[in-house]
Amino acid sequence: MNEELVTVNNRLKEKVEALNRANSDLLNLIASTEVGTIFLDARLCISRFTPRATELFHLIDADQGRPLAHITHRLRHTDLAGLAAHVSTTSERVEATVQDDGDRWYVLRLFPYRTITDEIEGVVITFIDISDLKRAESEERQRRQQQALATLSRQALINTDLDVLFVETTQQVAEVLSVEFCKVLQVQDGKDAMLLRAGVGWKAGLIGRATVPTDTNSQAGYTLHAQSPVVLRDIESETRFHGPDLLLDHHVRSGISVAIHGPGEPFGVLGAHSQEARSYSPYEVDFLQSVANLLAIAIEHQQAQQALRQSEEKARRHLNELEAIYNSAPIGLCVLDRELRYQRVNERLAEMNGLPAADHIGRTGRELFPDLAAKTEAALRNVLATGEPVIRMEFTGEIPAQPGVQHTWIESWLPLHDAGGAVSAINIVIEEITEQKQAELAFEQSNAILRGVLESSRDAIFVRDRQGRYILANRAAAEQVGMNQEGIIGKRYRDLFPQHAADIENVADIENNERAILERGLTQSTENMLEQNGVIHYWNMLNMPLRNAQGDIMGIVSSARDITERRHAEEALHRTHETLALAQRMSHSGVWDWDLVTNKTYWSPEFYALYGISPQATPNLETWMAVIHPHDQARIEMRLREVLAGNDDWNEEYRIRHAQRGERWLLAVGQVSCDDDGHPIRFTGLNLDITERKETDAQLRYQAQLLDNVEDAVISTDAEFRIRTWNTGAEQLYNWTAQEVMGRTVSDVLDTEFSGISMKQARAELAARSHWRGEVIQRTKSGEPVNISNITVLMYDETGATVGSVAINRNITERKRAESRVQFLVQASTILAGSLDYAVTLQNVAEAAVPSIADWCAIDLQNESGSIENAALIHTDPAKVHWAHELRKRYPLDLNAPNGAPHVIRTGKSEYYPEITETMLEGVAQNEEGRELLRMVGYRSVMVVPLLLHDRVLGAISLVSSESQRLFTEADLHMAEDLGRRAAGAIENARLYQDLRQRQSELHESEQRFRSTFEQAAVGMAHTSPEGYYLQVNERLCEIMGYGRAELLQKRFIDFVHPDERARSAALNEQLIAGHLPSYGVEKRYIRRDGSFIWV
Repeated sequence: MNEELVTVNNRLKEKVEALNRANSDLLNLIASTEVGTIFLDARLCISRFTPRATELFHLIDADQGRPLAHITHRLRHTDLAGLAAHVSTTSERVEATVQDDGDRWYVLRLFPYRTITDEIEGVVITFIDISDLKRAESEERQRRQQQALATLSRQALINTDLDVLFVETTQQVAEVLSVEFCKVLQVQDGKDAMLLRAGVGWKAGLIGRATVPTDTNSQAGYTLHAQSPVVLRDIESETRFHGPDLLLDHHVRSGISVAIHGPGEPFGVLGAHSQEARSYSPYEVDFLQSVANLLAIAIEHQQAQQALRQSEEKARRHLNELEAIYNSAPIGLCVLDRELRYQRVNERLAEMNGLPAADHIGRTGRELFPDLAAKTEAALRNVLATGEPVIRMEFTGEIPAQPGVQHTWIESWLPLHDAGGAVSAINIVIEEITEQKQAELAFEQSNAILRGVLESSRDAIFVRDRQGRYILANRAAAEQVGMNQEGIIGKRYRDLFPQHAADIENVADIENNERAILERGLTQSTENMLEQNGVIHYWNMLNMPLRNAQGDIMGIVSSARDITERRHAEEALHRTHETLALAQRMSHSGVWDWDLVTNKTYWSPEFYALYGISPQATPNLETWMAVIHPHDQARIEMRLREVLAGNDDWNEEYRIRHAQRGERWLLAVGQVSCDDDGHPIRFTGLNLDITERKETDAQLRYQAQLLDNVEDAVISTDAEFRIRTWNTGAEQLYNWTAQEVMGRTVSDVLDTEFSGISMKQARAELAARSHWRGEVIQRTKSGEPVNISNITVLMYDETGATVGSVAINRNITERKRAESRVQFLVQASTILAGSLDYAVTLQNVAEAAVPSIADWCAIDLQNESGSIENAALIHTDPAKVHWAHELRKRYPLDLNAPNGAPHVIRTGKSEYYPEITETMLEGVAQNEEGRELLRMVGYRSVMVVPLLLHDRVLGAISLVSSESQRLFTEADLHMAEDLGRRAAGAIENARLYQDLRQRQSELHESEQRFRSTFEQAAVGMAHTSPEGYYLQVNERLCEIMGYGRAELLQKRFIDFVHPDERARSAALNEQLIAGHLPSYGVEKRYIRRDGSFIWV
């Protein structure tokens, strides 16, 4: 009996020791694992925990036995006590992804603590750190975004088809942001709707047809008006706008929309949408904004290319037109090189010379026309030497086609200059006047015969050739015109009577009459009125054809007899009768005469017409007052009483209601006559229609008001560019008042910088084309530069002479700055994405910012110790950069400063000083020396923005305007803050990359330690598949089982379990795999290789 007790005690002792070893192994295993674990008992009090759990919970050994609810932790928005109670009550497993109060992420698992007998006696809580996985996912998303941006940037550069680019863009965005829908909307001409230009995920047939309203009731319309990215997390809880039909029909719940900016006005909206309610990170919003910026650049580039193609096509058409004109011109044209060889000859000159045009090319005039060349060669070489043109020189000679026949030409020689200004060729214009000369000779002979007869005639006699030139005029004709006879010869009607040449109808009648005489041989007699030295003369004109011996009509013979005195006598009486009526009709006036004694009134016929009163109406006060406008009747009645009382003269403006012409304005001027006793006896006066004057005055007032309400600067000048009009827009733009600039020239008031062209060239183009359009830089009264879009148009009088110009100047400074900001952000994004060495990257970003954005750029970073180090300090002048570094050494940054980079780094809030004043400098500087140094920098405007990543501030970027005198705007501040966020992201990416490399190294080391622990463990350990096959076994298990490692691998563990215990063991394993058991412990027998059994 004692032996049996001893045996039992020994076995019990062995089991206790084995249990102790198992507990020790378990404790060592728990302590060595990287998984934070807390064991709760049935009362949800802490029973055990691993060291990793203390990173999230403020736990000490003395906390064992305390309720979990009493322990504080660092997890955000997590009710652990409530979750533990739920698991304890329901036996359900709980798993969630949670974040601590820093930037680390964990997988949280809660499951029931089960005993060997499958009783629940508490809860097990585990925390697995997945921060590296989260960072890797974030980096992968950013990498994909950057890769997509790079791909789209290449597409935007090489793709001229916007539709192809839009399709590629929507596909890339949908893939990178993992959304089902993406779209590009384009604002339509009416600006009340946006067309679905391209997209992915939408129903068939909607692309190019579906529209979205531009009002703020839709996400896209709201984005267009907001001019900033709009994020929609869940449309069911959205209050800013309602979903349009396009989104609702596709069950969209969330998304991002950003505006696509175009040149001048927004092009449309880029949107990414999902059918799930979700949030979007700032990186995703920035990515979509960057894509929209790329599209905006591509759109503007494509529009510029299209404008260039149109300009080139127009130039080609113009060149072709010039070529056609050159070849078909009715005058001879040619070009001679410096050797006087023909380079070009048109068909008319070839015809005049009697040689084909091709026979001229490459040959000199001396070779073709030696006699003519002898007369002209010296003069042509003089043109080449001096560059002075020869205008309308007459030459006579023979041509090869007609030897012995004399021809006469009028030639002009015009030098052509090369790019260097040297004379490279001569352009020659030739007009053959042989026939004209022959006709002149014939007429001179006829004149000699007729001159004796004509000179004795009292009638003025003129003879004109078929071209309308006077070839003969007798003495009486010269007296009529007021010129000598020689001065008349060769002139035309327009030359002798210029005051009548402007009368188009009169000239047309004369030309028609002359054509009838020359073509049909008609004789015409007319009476004409001509003005001579300010005196009107009437002439009886007789025009007849002039024929030669063969009966051909050679011209027109005209004789004129002065009938002025007769006409005056006939018209005198008629004019007398019509003078008054004519004066009234012409002046839109009418007279009245009111006999106040008899109360009888006379109205002239024009008075009735002026008031629209029937001539049959009775002329009295009642009839007159009936047509006065109701709003003016009371005033007119009162004034009439005052005038009739002798207190004032009658001079009134009032409205009437004309029966046919509606409302009219009249001016009434009259006077009351009195008898010797001073009693009024007669009231007479005149009415004038002043409606047109009133309307003109109103129009002028309206135009003046309209001009002052125009936001653009409107400036008109005279022909010498002296300022005549300077509207309110000009005053606001340039800070010059109209009174200050009136009469001064534009160049005296405005300092203008032209781009790629001089002011002289611009004015030459203006004179040639009557208008000029372009962009310039002008300085205001204070010297501040502003970007201007200028349109200048010349004004002409009725004769075609230039009388002045009108310029419309629009301030496009902000647009230029916005373009610069977009270009800079694209460049900065490329720089930030181009390197993981953030020190080099920040230096490159600072260099890109100067001078396009600011004159100074400084980037400061806060290190782990809290001190601030300078990462970049840039100015265009290296000497000033060295001086600035010295200044920083002398005056180091105060970490507790109330402003500047230290304050921005402490608070994470931007500082923005649109204009630096002397008072500000005095408040910043510590002493007079410091203030003087700040003045030397020349602070004009300052922005300091944080390098902000989520809620962490990594440093600050300082941008300073000095020499350029630029004043930063709110838009510049937003751009700088965007740059700060992107730069912070680049810094964090670089740091995360370094951390990732470190974590990968640590993970590799951890894996090596695990393998070492697995192999060297004192207990048998195995890793099996869900089906129970051995995948890994350690050496200790091989020893226990008596098998080699190769014999166990790929065999099921159940095959080694004793047959009596296989069913129970298999059932437990199935529950474990199915998740019904978190773990299990069991004692069972294994069959060793030698056939024996071993309890494990």
